[in-house]
Formats: sequence, structure tokens, C-alpha cells
Amino acid sequence: MAKRSAVFSLRDRRRIDGVVLLRVQEQLDAEEVRLAQVTNPV
Repeated sequence: MAKRSAVFSLRDRRRIDGVVLLRVQEQLDAEEVRLAQVTNPV
């Protein structure tokens, strides 16, 4: 969650644009899926 907050902060301060925000969010989503699979194997 801290990573997402940091990315939104960068966007809000105009350090990154919306396209970069979306790309980073996609990467964070993928990371969360991988971590969920490790902690909750099927």
C-alpha cells in the first residue's frame, strides 16, 4: 500500500504523468498477485 501511495504522490506533484502511473500500477498489481500465490498456494 505504501508503494501505491508513493506513486500517487509523485503523480500529484507532477513528477510522473498518468501513463507512467498506470504502468506502475500494473506492475504493482502483478506483484500483489505473485505474493498472494506464494502466501496462499492453490
